[in-house]
Amino acid sequence: MITVEKFFANLFNHPNISRRHLLGFAIDYLARLAKANTSHQYDVMIAYLTPLVAAFATEVGNEDIALNLRKTQTNTVDQTSYNFGNTMSSLEGVIAYTLGGKTSEGYMEFYPHGLSEYNHPTREAMPVLVNRINLITGKYATPLGSTIAGQLLAIGTSFNAARTAQVSTNADLAQSKIAISTNRLALELGMTKGLHELAAMYPGNIVACNGFVNFNLLYSFTQHQHDVHDGTLVAEGTVDVLNRTMTDTVSIEVSNNGTNAPFWVWLGATATDTNNLLAVKVMPGHTVVLKPSDIGGPEKTFLLIKNDSSVNAASYIVTIIG
Repeated sequence: MITVEKFFANLFNHPNISRRHLLGFAIDYLARLAKANTSHQYDVMIAYLTPLVAAFATEVGNEDIALNLRKTQTNTVDQTSYNFGNTMSSLEGVIAYTLGGKTSEGYMEFYPHGLSEYNHPTREAMPVLVNRINLITGKYATPLGSTIAGQLLAIGTSFNAARTAQVSTNADLAQSKIAISTNRLALELGMTKGLHELAAMYPGNIVACNGFVNFNLLYSFTQHQHDVHDGTLVAEGTVDVLNRTMTDTVSIEVSNNGTNAPFWVWLGATATDTNNLLAVKVMPGHTVVLKPSDIGGPEKTFLLIKNDSSVNAASYIVTIIG
């Protein structure tokens, strides 16, 4: 039933939406707007909402969230760890060749437990591994050369920056009965205004609007982890979005937020696996929700996307839930 409240009321005035959840939703919404703002079409919205979010973040007292608001383009620690593994894998052959083979002292210092140690390193292990690479790179900087040494040292720089900017994702499930503050009310009304403006830009187009919001972030009963990856693909380009073991308890939400290029998504055994018989095609402006078994199965850990257009670039948002 159509009611006045559904259209014109404060959309976020609900007792089950905690202060922390409202702030997390608003930050996520701002980040999605900023990422999609390639033609500056959302400049006004971003400029309007940014001070409202910042003021509420200060009130809540969560410095990590406020810092993340200012650094929406910074990689998360998890993504940096994944990049770390890729770097150590891609440079393994060069390091071995430069330092005298896989039995050489230098190689063994870099890879004392083999390459597997760098695949999916834990957050606790990352500082130790990064420190090791920094020290050993300094020791062998001359034979490695400035290019290789620079790539290795950049690992530490990226990790430290990501760790500093990372937002704690542990939601506060205790719903406190605190009166609505001036800053919260301003943010609620600002977000309501922002969603109405977004809807006006894409009237009746649920797919286009859906890529900007994750309403699961608003409620404490949704305790699934959300791991978001986005990017663009050149014509006929392929990207391995992530490398992770996933069972069917995990949902894979794939959005094509481009306008001219469809793409294929599948799970591969390697980052270059072309066995895409189970690949699913996602058209521009559409979103699909998949289980791992739909596109490859739990034994295949690389999520791959290939641009199906030979002319236009493609754009994607992938959300791993669970």
